[in-house]
Amino acid sequence: MNFLNQIRNPQLSDLELISIGLTSEFMSIDSERNLFRKLPFNLSSRIERSVYNRTKRNLFSYG
Repeated sequence: MNFLNQIRNPQLSDLELISIGLTSEFMSIDSERNLFRKLPFNLSSRIERSVYNRTKRNLFSYG
């Protein structure tokens, strides 16, 4: 399920991105660099940092 209309077919759903964001907040991970270091390869290989940031900012009101 996606909340935002996206041109490209996303590899992760909006709910997955929200859950990654909430989990990183819970784990007190402040920087994306640390987040992407700690993410399992199967998640980090499915999304780029810039796409993650942009989508996370756009989904802020939903989380």
